[in-house]
Amino acid sequence: SDELIREAILREMNRQGQVYFLHNRVYNIEYMAEYIRTLVPDAKVGMAHGQMSEKELERSMISFSQGETDVLLCTTIIESGLDIANANTLIVNRADSFGLAQLYQLRGRIGRSSKRGYSYLLIPKSHTMTESAERRLKAMLSATELGSGFKIAMKDLEIRGAGNILGAEQSGHIHSVGFELYTRLLATAVEDLRSQDIPPDDPNHPSSLQPNTVSIDLGIPTGISQDYIEDLPSRLDIYQKLIKCRTLDETNLLEQELKDRFGPLPWQALNLLFTVRLKIKASLTGMEYIRKTGEKLVIQFPFEVGGMRFALQNLIGPGWTIGNMQIRSTLIELGDNWEGSLVEVVDKLGEFQSRMSDELTNSEAST
Repeated sequence: SDELIREAILREMNRQGQVYFLHNRVYNIEYMAEYIRTLVPDAKVGMAHGQMSEKELERSMISFSQGETDVLLCTTIIESGLDIANANTLIVNRADSFGLAQLYQLRGRIGRSSKRGYSYLLIPKSHTMTESAERRLKAMLSATELGSGFKIAMKDLEIRGAGNILGAEQSGHIHSVGFELYTRLLATAVEDLRSQDIPPDDPNHPSSLQPNTVSIDLGIPTGISQDYIEDLPSRLDIYQKLIKCRTLDETNLLEQELKDRFGPLPWQALNLLFTVRLKIKASLTGMEYIRKTGEKLVIQFPFEVGGMRFALQNLIGPGWTIGNMQIRSTLIELGDNWEGSLVEVVDKLGEFQSRMSDELTNSEAST
């Protein structure tokens, strides 16, 4: 309100301090300057924004740093690099439009001396805030003690998501980008770090491990929701354990751990475990990827399988079509239990691959 803004500015001026007034809209910043002058006629108002010339901006900042200006009306240009000990009040207009980390960074412009700092986050009365904006502002209000930066970073990660490693639109949902891409990127980064501390001749060196490169994209929601595991570090820990799973036994043990610690699994988590198990099974077949697009289901190989068409057709049944490097079917052909049919086919292909390898090995041994 007008009275709150006026009182905040006068309180700072009465203790011979200065005020940052952040208004991140250059097109009407002149209007806002007149508005502040009308509220507090005694205040000397300066401006700082990115569309000012270099000399104008320099004069304005020097004037403010030397105490010649009481209120600096500015944009987020002040976000970093400023250390003005006498400026200890920050007023942020439309605080609901800023990110959590950005608000925390801006708040760091004040309280840089022995004087107590005051931060005012203004939101319009006539607008309804989004849920994420409300959560951001509540997080800012709760982050008051020393060391709050880490808590803010974790809360920002939880609200906004971890960027493109988890979701293509900063959503943080694994199913948005696909579990395969997430695990591939994260596992690569983890193994790169591990390889720095492990000798190359060590059997546990990442270069000696066989990567699981099968891509699984079934278009089903997968993930561990906040409702199931509220603590973000615990959720990330479970994801890391899933990435490391190389056998079905390891996956089963992890599922039991989840049940013991957090209770019955929600359907998204069950989908996630299904995807991991399918990936493990598919890695034994030499597949390149399994992909569902609409009603179509495709199993792609990096080598030709058409030469084994009759043997494979007898093995997996008439519901699948054998192509040159693909095995295809549709959800109509497979029915409502298409996931079970897919797992059955992958199991049969794995057994077939193992049998062929054994026969080849025995043939080479006999010669």
